[in-house]
Amino acid sequence: AAVVQQQVRERLGIRERLRENDVQALQLLSKSLVAELRYEIFQPHLLSHALFRLWNSIDYHTVKRLCASTIDQSFLVMNEELFIASSTTGRAYYLIEGTLEYAKKLLDVPDQGSSHVEPGC
Repeated sequence: AAVVQQQVRERLGIRERLRENDVQALQLLSKSLVAELRYEIFQPHLLSHALFRLWNSIDYHTVKRLCASTIDQSFLVMNEELFIASSTTGRAYYLIEGTLEYAKKLLDVPDQGSSHVEPGC
């Protein structure tokens, strides 16, 4: 019960980040302008990775479409799980800010260690 109370206190103290869907004015923009805006928002992060820099130099329009239709942001709070043990995901994640602890925990197996992930990974 103490762990539950601690997590509730932590999360109540966190300000929610503004999401694209929360900005009604964006709904009024043309699809092409929204695509350009999303490219400008996401390209600094994408282009920090060599593969996306190469892709962008070869075919800017495809990377722009990727930003417009495929990329989404997730905001996690402290101790929130991104992955659940024994589950799969059809997504790739790229850490922009903060740190992430990746801990492999299987049932009935003692501590199996963990790895820290830094932004840009």
